[in-house]
Amino acid sequence: MEKYKLSWRDISFKDFKVYLFALFKAFIPKKKIKNLDELEYFIQSKSAWVSQVTLYSYLKTRMGTKYVLHFDNDVFMSSVNLAKWNIYSVALQDLTFFTFSYLKNNFSFEDTNKSKEIFLKILDNEKNFKKNCSKRT
Repeated sequence: MEKYKLSWRDISFKDFKVYLFALFKAFIPKKKIKNLDELEYFIQSKSAWVSQVTLYSYLKTRMGTKYVLHFDNDVFMSSVNLAKWNIYSVALQDLTFFTFSYLKNNFSFEDTNKSKEIFLKILDNEKNFKKNCSKRT
């Protein structure tokens, strides 16, 4: 097997753009959350990201290099799906609690009952989404 030398012609402009923007992503200002709908979206998306990264990183670490082979097992996948929803609900609780306690302490936000409404609304949306997806299959 001979070594391959990488040249500039091997890199497409799209690949270069992705690489270049990734370097500066930390310096790009983040969008500010202005209302409760945007806060709900933030809580939902970040909780989903945390639970996905946590679960699949843990599984990869515990199973080793042949972790892909385990995803064909239906019993294993049902167990992973159960764990996925458990981790997601806890991440959702944690982030909801944290954001509203942060708002209360730093911005004197007193309507903390909205936290329960947002939490339950996100769970209802996820449950309806899951139900609609299972109807299609």
